[in-house]
Amino acid sequence: MASDPVVVRQFRRASAVCAGLAALIGLTALIGWVTANDLLKGGFGASITMKANTSVCLLLAGASILFLIGERPGWLRRIPAWLCALLVMGVGTATLSEHLFHVDLGIDQVLFQEPPGAPLTASPNRMGPPASTCFIVVGVALLLLDWRTRRGRAPFQTLALLAMFGSLISILGYLFQVHQLYGIASVSSIALPTSVAIFLLGAAVLLARPEAGFMLRMVGEDSGSLLVRRLLPAALLLPIFLMSLRVLGERAGLYDLEFGRALLVLTFIFAFAALIWWTGGIVSRQERLGERVRSEIQGRLVRGLEDADRRKNRFLATLAHELRNPLAPVRNAVQLLRMKRSPDPEVQWAESVIERQVSYLSRLIEDLMDVSRISYGKLELRKERVALTEIVASAIEGGRPMIEGQSHELRVRLPNEPLVLDADPVRLAQVLLNLLTNAAKYTPPGGVITLSAEREGSDVLLRVSDTGVGLAPDQRPHLFEMFFQTEELERTQGGLGIGLALVRHLVELHGGTVTAHSEGTDRGSEFRVRLPLATSRPEASRPVPAGTPERPHLEGLRVLVVDDNEDAATSLAILLEHAGATARTARDGETAVELADSTEFEIALLDIGLPKMNGHDVAREIRKRPWGSKAVLIALTGWGQDGDRELSREAGFDHHLVKPVSPEALLKLLGEITRTGVGSPGDDRPDVGPR
Repeated sequence: MASDPVVVRQFRRASAVCAGLAALIGLTALIGWVTANDLLKGGFGASITMKANTSVCLLLAGASILFLIGERPGWLRRIPAWLCALLVMGVGTATLSEHLFHVDLGIDQVLFQEPPGAPLTASPNRMGPPASTCFIVVGVALLLLDWRTRRGRAPFQTLALLAMFGSLISILGYLFQVHQLYGIASVSSIALPTSVAIFLLGAAVLLARPEAGFMLRMVGEDSGSLLVRRLLPAALLLPIFLMSLRVLGERAGLYDLEFGRALLVLTFIFAFAALIWWTGGIVSRQERLGERVRSEIQGRLVRGLEDADRRKNRFLATLAHELRNPLAPVRNAVQLLRMKRSPDPEVQWAESVIERQVSYLSRLIEDLMDVSRISYGKLELRKERVALTEIVASAIEGGRPMIEGQSHELRVRLPNEPLVLDADPVRLAQVLLNLLTNAAKYTPPGGVITLSAEREGSDVLLRVSDTGVGLAPDQRPHLFEMFFQTEELERTQGGLGIGLALVRHLVELHGGTVTAHSEGTDRGSEFRVRLPLATSRPEASRPVPAGTPERPHLEGLRVLVVDDNEDAATSLAILLEHAGATARTARDGETAVELADSTEFEIALLDIGLPKMNGHDVAREIRKRPWGSKAVLIALTGWGQDGDRELSREAGFDHHLVKPVSPEALLKLLGEITRTGVGSPGDDRPDVGPR
């Protein structure tokens, strides 16, 4: 339970006040002994006065408490405090021994002489058993003030309560004139000021360390602690006060015993009802205040998290843009090498390595962006009627480089009957591709990966199994969590730990489920994806691409390529010229507009983040030219969020492609434009490998 620092400080101040009052009572009595004034000695007309040793013990105990008050008192305060406590405990022990063993140790008359025959005194100037016992208890409590048991309990608090209880007995005796509680010389003899001072000392000890032991219940920040602070003092003092009034009324003859009892009960009822009502109001106000504070804190936290999330998404978008830009010329360069058709096996191998790694980096970038889309609920599906064979073929084509690179055997088992889904083919291919690459990463070289599908009622059940490292039982509950990775890092090829989380989200968006199964470590694993089938067959089934696509012919096509990355612009221009087009390049927006003034281009491939004039402004300027309304403008950029695509449409672009674009896909789009004049937009999402 957390303590309220304000209440703790208040309790410590109250401890200092109680200790100071107790010491003041002792000092007053000591002055009475010096001046032989019975009134100052604490008699106040009563027959019992405070003894000299008692007044000294009160001074020492009060000083000890004042030394020890504080969170961490130093040794310069602890040592004199402990010395005072030892003296108090020593005087109390010696005096109690005199009472118990009927001996005179000569300590009673050391300071001042009291003539024999003092009322209710066992021996001249000797304090009674109650006071000596209480001083022993208070002294031990002071010595144990900062000691705790293994369970965190504070024994000094129990001792302080014992001292308060012992003194309270005699106080009640004085209030209600019960002589046996304070006036038997060898048993209960104690002066009223002594009883009050010892009660104050016990309270001071108890309040000196309020953040420990059971006192923590009184200084907590919750409503229960507030109730204790409000009700406990009243529960202790109110009965004493009301009973005193009853006794005074009876002695004054205002009412008889029976009427006094009835009056006491009624007074108790009204007093406690009012106290509870008042405390309830305080608790309600405290709760409302706490709720307002929590709402304000929560609001600040939410605003801070939203701001951090916006900055994170902006960072991811910028990171993706900066990473996509250098990948574009690398992919173009690989395509140029393939066009050269080198017979050297090592060159062919190098081409395959570069292409695989570029595809892998592209997938990582797109996975990062999907994380942002998922967190905002902006990952949308572009559903269409699609055959399962098309999705499987696309996924296999994308995962084949990694599977073959690890020398795995891929087994595919599909049913003979056509299975049709109402789904986003790109996203479902991404699901299977992630599962295939995951199997390849977590399977030692030379393993077997199996992709199978079967119809189960109105669903299709896809299975991707491997002979890899398997799954430990403690890994399965967290397998589909974002950024979770297994510990078999030495057998993996890296990764961000987001692939399976994306798989689950994409499958659930399609109304399906995904589960993982494994018989244990090094016994392989199997992922099962269940998806609902479409209610009817597709109107037309797209053929599954096979082999190397025919190169489009772009003879006579005039193309403007604008990119501030010289390698990207040059490599793309060379690709276009190999396909028969005439390409001109520019590295900034102003140069692009100047070229547009001198040449009528049929197609313009424009980067967005250009110096001097951005791609959106260049597109608007081109549209102003007489030939600009017929030109096809394609944004070729690393910015791929929905807002970026909307800005491109507003600026007049016909297509928005995200880097790195597959050279085959780009040439295919340009070929369609050559034949039809516009070209099919197709899927403008970033290419993450062959589909």
